[in-house]
Order: sequence, then structure tokens, then C-alpha cells
Amino acid sequence: MFRQIIVFTKSATLPSIQGLKAAADQLGLTLKLFNPFQELAWDSAAGALPTKSVPYISWDSIGNQELILLRTSGILFDDIDLYLGEELKERGAHLHCPISSLQILRNKNQQALWLSRQKLAHVKTLLKRGPLTTEELEMWCISKEYVLKSVRGNKGIGLKKFSKDELLTFWEQLQSGHDQRYLIQPFHGDTREIRHLVIGKESFFIEKLPGSDWRRNAEFSIFEKATLKDTEKATLLANAKQIQNELKATCFAIDYLFVENNWELLEINANPGLHEANKHFEVNLYETYLKSFLAI
Repeated sequence: MFRQIIVFTKSATLPSIQGLKAAADQLGLTLKLFNPFQELAWDSAAGALPTKSVPYISWDSIGNQELILLRTSGILFDDIDLYLGEELKERGAHLHCPISSLQILRNKNQQALWLSRQKLAHVKTLLKRGPLTTEELEMWCISKEYVLKSVRGNKGIGLKKFSKDELLTFWEQLQSGHDQRYLIQPFHGDTREIRHLVIGKESFFIEKLPGSDWRRNAEFSIFEKATLKDTEKATLLANAKQIQNELKATCFAIDYLFVENNWELLEINANPGLHEANKHFEVNLYETYLKSFLAI
């Protein structure tokens, strides 16, 4: 049984973090927040992490009763939280997900390649390097509009929508600046979008309401409880099981778009957005989330 859960987060005021703190209190767990980007600096001269204690985490006290939840994002293109998580694991702490899997989930280039290798039906993605021509773009996918997505974006940051000509112009500007941080996907406008929250052995489905901002994720959009056919749910559950087994991940969220009468996987999120979803289910998802780790 873990006696202490250390949550890596850049903001203690996020609704999801407040929900976790309240759930931890209900379960009698000690939950401590840590911002690795603010409290800890990499010692470039020594090529290692500092060994002295920082507020409320003593490196010497880390042991097998500590669970580390890495909930920071990769928008800053800085993986110091992953390095620190690996360091604490070596000291005996438990991680909620392997670092290698978190890297796949954080980097959309890696994730697109991983989804292809897993043969999971996912939204068409162009991992392009170098010049892009009209012919090449149309050979890959004919679409009225395209989405340019930062490989490390989150919460809608780094998302841009272009017509074909606008995309080609912008892509040329990126290449002239040697900027290869983006991937391309066709834009599917008025289509259904659902999020499958996988929390241990439990699954919850929510659907984004029409009119919601297509850029925003579950924490910042308006959702309702999703209604799915049994056959659809069976397919999505099988996908989640495959992902869970391959990534050795306890909890995550999968976003899907309904494209040509089929649910196509848009992306996998290492941290399920529980704030909005928690309003639509009788169980407390934050408590379910924390309980799922207690069985590790």
C-alpha cells in the first residue's frame, strides 16, 4: 500500500489537481504536489540532478511506498520531469507509467508511428520532413482543410487550421526556419468526438457537445455522457486493452473522431481529463483514479 503519492504538476490551481487532493483526503492518502520545473534545476556542470533535499521531498526518504504521478505536459519541450521520475524510480519509488511509454504519449510523432505499428485505426497523419508540394499533399489526402499540430502541444496549444494553399505557404515558412515540430492531419469539422477514459479496470465514455471548440480538450470543453452501440463499445474496449497491455499504463484517455462511419483514434493522453467527466457519473472518478494505483 502506498502511503504517499507525489504528483508532478506545473500548477496547483488546476481543477483536476484540486480534485485529486480532495479524493486523497477522502481515501486517507498523503498527496504532495511538486513542480519540477520550478523547484529543481539541472546541474549542467555535474551532469546530474542535485542530491540535496528540496521542499517536502527528501531524496533519502524515497522508497517503495511512494507513488509518483507525472502529470506535467511536454508543451515546454522540456523532459526534466521524466528524467526526475526515472531518478526517483531508481531510488525505489513507483511510477504510474513507464518513462518510455510516457515519451510515446507525449510526442505526437512517436505516437503516430506507434499507433501504425499497433495497427489501430487512427486519424490519418502525415509525418513530413522537408518541402511539401501540392501533388504530394493531395496524393496523401484530399481534404478541404488541414490541421497543423505541434508534436508537443496540449490544451489546444500549437493547433492551426489551414486550407490547402495556406498550409503549403505556412509549411514553406516552417522549412525555411528549419522548424520540424509539426505533423499534418485532415480536418474533420462537424463530426462526433468522444473521449474514452481508462481508469484501471474501469471505462467511462463522454462525448463533446456540438458547438464546442474543436481545439480544446476534455478539461476545457463541454461534454456529456456518450451513447454508443454495443459493437462500438466492444471495439473501443478492445483498443483500450491493447494499449494498456502494450504501454503498461494504468490510466489514460483516448480521443476518437467519427470518420466515415468508423471511430478513428485521434490521440492518447497520458493524463485523463477528469474535471468535466466527473460531473456525469455516479462514482467519483478522482477516487477511482487513485484507487486504481493502490492495486499496483
